[in-house]
Amino acid sequence: MKFAKSADSFRVEELMHPNLLGGNYFYYILEKHGIDSASAIKALEKQNKARIHYSGLKDANAATSQWICSLKELKETDDKRVQLTYAGNGENRIHVGMHSANRFIAKLSDLTLEEKKFLKKGLHKITLPNYFDEQRFNEKTLRLGSALRSGQFEMALKTALTEKLGMESEKSHKIKAEIKEKWGKWDELIKSETIPRSKKAIFEHLQKGANFRQAIELLEKKTVAIACRAIQSLEFNTELSAQISKHKNSPQKSIQIANSTYPIEFRKRAVKRQIEISEVYPSKVKLVRKTFFELKKPIVKFSGNDCTLEFFLKKGSYGTITIKCIIALCENK
Repeated sequence: MKFAKSADSFRVEELMHPNLLGGNYFYYILEKHGIDSASAIKALEKQNKARIHYSGLKDANAATSQWICSLKELKETDDKRVQLTYAGNGENRIHVGMHSANRFIAKLSDLTLEEKKFLKKGLHKITLPNYFDEQRFNEKTLRLGSALRSGQFEMALKTALTEKLGMESEKSHKIKAEIKEKWGKWDELIKSETIPRSKKAIFEHLQKGANFRQAIELLEKKTVAIACRAIQSLEFNTELSAQISKHKNSPQKSIQIANSTYPIEFRKRAVKRQIEISEVYPSKVKLVRKTFFELKKPIVKFSGNDCTLEFFLKKGSYGTITIKCIIALCENK
């Protein structure tokens, strides 16, 4: 069995039923491919000079559909990977986790006879580990989250203010290079004509004697929140992997997530129903997540040795984890 994830082979549709009987918020369906949700939304915010609210983040390497809203009427960017469709107006803004589920459609190829049999009869029976997939684990974000978790606040601040992200502008890269070059020379950074006011406020804070832990609270809240969730997600995966490994003798089937190997075969009673991960400063939010999930309404349509697999998952579970697990479970069948 093969699965080459792309916009042609993988589709994700966010399911939500907002009340659109009129209100201050403009609601849109955001369809995209070849770009992640955070980057697409950031580009739309810059284009429209508006704050955009969303429920979930969708994969870059897929064709996806999701709900967004804003207090301003939105215009599309020139990016052909992003398309907006106006859906109506509502009174309430969209918040993270507002959607109920996601619908997935995946195209699988080169199936053997045994794999076809498994897909026909086995999908209703399997229970899968609720790991976070690699979309959550950006390298820079994890470094920032790890520094925050370990209390290395200067490292965390420097990471947030100097390390480059792929989707940033050349101007942003130059600002970060200047901050890195002059790190610790707060007077020079405050006097710089290129560094924005929001960042100068951090250096003014440090110049007056504040410590790096206090300065962390002046960083962009979204950047810090994403980093905190990323390191919590990694800790969740590690804990769930350890619980599964305790109760399953080898050979154990496994999947790869961000260059690490995670076991997938277990009995429900062998793992806790949920895992709680403590908050990471400066966030005050714990991560509480169920440890396993099951497919809802799986449908398989065959065409020769290929097939289209459709299924639903409750919000928070990853379709990509589902497909990785199915492929791993089919090995040697």
